[in-house]
Amino acid sequence: IIKNKGVYSSDEEAAAVASAGIEHSNKRILLFDSSKVHIHGGAKVCDLDVVDNIVTDDVRNPHILSLFEGKIL
Repeated sequence: IIKNKGVYSSDEEAAAVASAGIEHSNKRILLFDSSKVHIHGGAKVCDLDVVDNIVTDDVRNPHILSLFEGKIL
């Protein structure tokens, strides 16, 4: 997850599958480990603005709060 860039995956096939699922979803909930913030993978999954809500292990992390204000479940 990179600010102003989006959500990435190190696995290109997984990124393609996730992107397709996101395109056809009514609600987009991103589940991620907070250690993945600011880690750039190889293949882009989606832009941050398409994410409706997030679920993560560290909802008090200031970087996560700034990226996803109002979207934390």
